Amino acid sequence: MTTPMIDEARVAEKAYELWLAEGQPEGRQDEHWYRAIDALTVPVPKKTRRAPAAKTVAPKAADADATAKPKRARAPKTAA
Repeated sequence: MTTPMIDEARVAEKAYELWLAEGQPEGRQDEHWYRAIDALTVPVPKKTRRAPAAKTVAPKAADADATAKPKRARAPKTAA
């Protein structure tokens, strides 16, 4: 999987939020930085190839007769 580029300002902002949420502990800036990167990183899945669509099979002659509309009788031709 590939990961998108993250803006450093967004990482810093998220790390700051994590630091505040934990009560502003001293000396853990690296931990907050890497946790911010993890929180902002969403893996992008690779595109997968789809299988080609299945071809439809024409109905057999016997099936076609059963599903076909009945034919209308033609009027006889008149001689002119």
